[in-house]
Amino acid sequence: MKRLLLIPIAFFFFLSCEKEEIIKIQENDNKEQPLKASSMPSAQLLLNSIDVGDYSTICRGQIMLSTGIVGSFYVWQKTDQAGITTNIGSSASIILTPTENVVKYNVYVNKNGVIYYDELTLTINNLPIVNSFPLTSFGYEGSYIILKATENPLPSHTYQWYMDNDNTPLSNNSYFIGTTTYQLNILTSLILIGHKFYCKVIASYGCYSYTNQTTLQLVDILNANSTQDLPPKFFRTDQVYKSNYVHLKQKLNECSWTSYVLCAGAIAKGKGYSYDVSYNQVTVVKNWCTNSYIERLRDYALGVDNTFLGNTYLSKKDKNVSSSRFITIQQMLNNIYVYKSPFIAIITSSGVGHYVIVWSIDWKQSETNSIVYYTDPLDLPQTTFDLQVKSMDMTEFLDKMGPLNNSVSGYCCLFLR
Repeated sequence: MKRLLLIPIAFFFFLSCEKEEIIKIQENDNKEQPLKASSMPSAQLLLNSIDVGDYSTICRGQIMLSTGIVGSFYVWQKTDQAGITTNIGSSASIILTPTENVVKYNVYVNKNGVIYYDELTLTINNLPIVNSFPLTSFGYEGSYIILKATENPLPSHTYQWYMDNDNTPLSNNSYFIGTTTYQLNILTSLILIGHKFYCKVIASYGCYSYTNQTTLQLVDILNANSTQDLPPKFFRTDQVYKSNYVHLKQKLNECSWTSYVLCAGAIAKGKGYSYDVSYNQVTVVKNWCTNSYIERLRDYALGVDNTFLGNTYLSKKDKNVSSSRFITIQQMLNNIYVYKSPFIAIITSSGVGHYVIVWSIDWKQSETNSIVYYTDPLDLPQTTFDLQVKSMDMTEFLDKMGPLNNSVSGYCCLFLR
């Protein structure tokens, strides 16, 4: 045979017999005729391949074996590690995707009555296993988004991250951390929005894999379709509001007006305004509102306190509508993310509606394991803000806002801002 070609995707290399093979065929006159199989040129090293005598080591994937000569018939055979030989082709070349770790291929070609033969034993190395990224990765502006090339990083592997299709390696700077590790941290910023990121993972034996590309986009909380569109983040109100918070224990049946005064006072003073956080002010709000409905608190904020609470928004979502729960989550997270201000929510306490102030939410991309941090006017004042704050599992908190709360028709939040 003149030559046997092994062609992995995008590469070619030529295989050879180490010596001339003598093959005998029977002619019509019954005279035995010795024929020589042509010798092959030396094997050419393929990128990521090693030539070891009669063996070749390649990376797993699709390959093409080709005889390189034109004959009247071809027979391709494969011998697996169990020693079982099967015919696998009858053309000049053959495309294969080996699943074995070691496999032997034989080929016979008849050209003008001459039988050509060659064989090749392949050792196939696995490609590094990489993660599959979503087409779009969402990040909160100013926060880091984390991309992992693999869930099982190996010390023997090397990693290189790239941006877009120019194959220019990324390097660590103010936007990127870990450009040559399995985990890339990207600072979400407007300058990077719309760019694509991917990683090349190279094994110690030379085989490599690329992750798919993912495009960086800013999170749009209010337009998200599900909780999975909202990456994990610890949503915190501005520290200035916490520093200016003064706590009062409510008097009997005055949780609504007390919560309003406590929340409004923290925001007002945080913005540089004076505000009387006292029982006297609670009475002032109570007398103005005439009832404890949350709508009256909204009216007071937009009417009396509009100087510093002019963007106040009331959200009431019917608890019998399936989408109301997720919409409430969106609005709660968005208020803290955009305005960084605390807000008032109605939950159930001892079977009745009760007003509390929400300060932070540790969001875990679902209700499960997410935590709501709030202050309760039923509690006595503590010496520090951190001691004053309580926490509740988000699922329980939402249940107390909606399904378990018979005092209200839906999920109610008053976003003072």
